[in-house]
Amino acid sequence: MKKAVLILFLLALVVTAVFAQTNQAVADLRRELHSYIDAIPEQNLYALKSLLSILAEPPSNKSDLHEILESIPDRNVDALRTLLLALADPSYNATGGANQSQAKPAAAKASTPAKTNEPVKTGNLSVGGGAFFDWNGNSAVEVARTKMGLDLMSFGAYGFLDTKFFEVSIGASYGIGTFDIGLTKKQEFNLFQLDVNLLGKFPIDLPGGKFSVFPMLGISYNQPLLMISGDTITTDIFDLGQLGVLGGAGLDYNLTSSLYLRGEGLFNFRLPFWGTIDIISTSGVKINFGMGPRIKLAVGYRL
Repeated sequence: MKKAVLILFLLALVVTAVFAQTNQAVADLRRELHSYIDAIPEQNLYALKSLLSILAEPPSNKSDLHEILESIPDRNVDALRTLLLALADPSYNATGGANQSQAKPAAAKASTPAKTNEPVKTGNLSVGGGAFFDWNGNSAVEVARTKMGLDLMSFGAYGFLDTKFFEVSIGASYGIGTFDIGLTKKQEFNLFQLDVNLLGKFPIDLPGGKFSVFPMLGISYNQPLLMISGDTITTDIFDLGQLGVLGGAGLDYNLTSSLYLRGEGLFNFRLPFWGTIDIISTSGVKINFGMGPRIKLAVGYRL
């Protein structure tokens, strides 16, 4: 009887020891697996989230599954592969493959770098050039109930220097306009003119890294250099120069890390011509400020 009790007691000790050893081995594997998971950079957790979503609710259509998998950024593929291998074989080591469980978990960070898209340059200086369309209407002076007004539509090219929060541009344009005197008399003319702008802006980068938008506010100066009306060519037209206030918004689309497309939609509120400033305060004289849209399209390059 005593021998039987002793044998049972020894068997119980053996079973307990085996069970404890098994639990310890499982705990060690779990800790090692967690160390590999923790080694995955936080920005790559999107890949894991996408995978778990697929496993929880598999798409009924195989093409949908392929689209979901292809939507995972390339830079997350290596992190996802490391995780899957660790799940399949807890002894897997990210730097040397399987059967190297004694390697430090932190070595997982030393795996082959994932492919990354070329980052957008963060320099504050860029240059570029493009084309613009401008319309100026309702610029007028009324003297003794006789209204003299000007409407002008212009097309031109310009170059710009961008310092992230400011855009300075200078351009030249060709304008087609009409000068109204009273209700019936109209005179058509063409203008060659110089245009200078200084705009402040506040860029806001949109998710994805391709687009950025920016509100804009600033001043403009337009100076006609040459006027052609019928057979008459006039160059002494400094009095037709105008200051203006510009406001609107712009959009950049990054083609590469350096090259981008830019579009701007602005509204130009033009002050009186230089030649009418002296008579603004004269009794019986009324001034109508000019106003109209300006559309600009350009290509820029970050230095």
